[in-house]
Amino acid sequence: MLLGLLLLAVFLVWRRPGPPLSVMGVSTTVSPGRVGCGGTAVVVGTIRTNGSAGSVRYRWRRSDGVSQEPEELRLSRGARSVEVVLRWTLRGHGRLNASAVLHVLSPASFDATSRFTYTCR
Repeated sequence: MLLGLLLLAVFLVWRRPGPPLSVMGVSTTVSPGRVGCGGTAVVVGTIRTNGSAGSVRYRWRRSDGVSQEPEELRLSRGARSVEVVLRWTLRGHGRLNASAVLHVLSPASFDATSRFTYTCR
């Protein structure tokens, strides 16, 4: 009986929800830093959290005016970071100093920007 109560107490403490999910920071990287004709820039965003379970809403905005619809990630307890990826393929002749911004919309607002150059002659 005592062992059963002890196991129940351990289970209830383990299942107890922790603090709400918080975003601790956001960063982005881009590869390659220079993109040629028909090339693709891969922008990787890292969203760092406090490790609690919950949802994060985010979207990408490109310097050419394209904004993605917001997306939602559901994170399990213990996940301290998650990566999101934007693949941007450029075409046409010319030069463009481009940037991509990762906007975290909730549970708190954070932004991070990566820049690259597109050149095609």
